[in-house]
Amino acid sequence: ALYYLGNAHAALEQYDQAIVAYTTWIEKYQTVELVPLVIQRLAYAYWSKGLSQDALGQFDRILKMPDAPNRDQAYFETGRLLEQQGQKDKALETFNKVATDFPSSPWTSEAVARIIALGGTPPAREPKPPQATEGASDPSQAAPPSPASP
Repeated sequence: ALYYLGNAHAALEQYDQAIVAYTTWIEKYQTVELVPLVIQRLAYAYWSKGLSQDALGQFDRILKMPDAPNRDQAYFETGRLLEQQGQKDKALETFNKVATDFPSSPWTSEAVARIIALGGTPPAREPKPPQATEGASDPSQAAPPSPASP
């Protein structure tokens, strides 16, 4: 109930009450798998109040949880906060971390876009294997001859 209460307060832009609800939930349910997700919501509440350092602290808590399912998003949001604070080099480093360490994440394409927007170079991707094309000059790629008609 506290989690939903926190969400309701956040939706109503009552961030102080949301912070209290999320913090109470985290203290009460420290071993529940949802903790990283609730910490993320707490970070967003701090961010919405303009408390960027507190938000960064909460995202950092997630980053220190090796099994957190939302580490990719926490890295991405950390990069956004750093970018917002004018810390371009740190933001680029963080966006590169998303693109490198989480190549299958939906946040990777967003991170690559931010890297490019900030004037950086995205990390290299694995090259795709060459595809066989029609009329390939390699005889091993040619189609077998068709049987002669009688």
